[in-house]
Amino acid sequence: VGTDLATYKIQNKFQDMAIASPVSPLTYMFGVAISELIFGSPALLVLFALMAIHGAAIGSLFLALGVVLLLWVATTAIGFFFSAFAPNTQNAFVINGFITTILSVLPPVYYSITLLPSYLVPLAAILPTTEASSLFQGTLGLASDLPRPMSSRLWNEIALVNASVGA
Repeated sequence: VGTDLATYKIQNKFQDMAIASPVSPLTYMFGVAISELIFGSPALLVLFALMAIHGAAIGSLFLALGVVLLLWVATTAIGFFFSAFAPNTQNAFVINGFITTILSVLPPVYYSITLLPSYLVPLAAILPTTEASSLFQGTLGLASDLPRPMSSRLWNEIALVNASVGA
C-alpha cells in the first residue's frame, strides 16, 4: 500500500485529484485499501480453498478470515503512515523493502515461533504479523506457542488504529 500511495501522490498526482473531488478522505482511504485487498484476493481464495479441502472446520475458516481482515487493516494503516513521509517514489520503494523484511521475513511468519530464542519472543510479539501468524496457526489447530496476552496485542493495535482514524 505504501508504494502505491506514494506513486499516486508523487508521480500520478492522483491524490491531488482525490482531494479536489468531493470524495472524503475516509472514502479515499477505504478505496485504496480495498483495491489492495482485491488484488490479493486470488491468493486468499486459493488459501481458503486449500484449508477447506484439507478439512478445516467452517468456524476455523471464519476465524482465519477475521485474522486476514485484521492484518489487512493493520498493514494498510502502516502503509498509509509511511507513504505520508516518502519524499519520492524511490524512497517509498526502499522503505517498503525494509518494512516487508521487518514484517514478514524476520518475525516467525514462515517458521515456528518455537525456533526463536526465548529473549526474542517478546520482540517478535510486538509485530502484527507475528500475532496474525500465531492466530492463523491457532485456527488451523497448529501449536502457536505465543503467550496468550501477546496474541491479544493485534486486537489492541487494530482498536488503536480505528480510534485514531475516527478522531
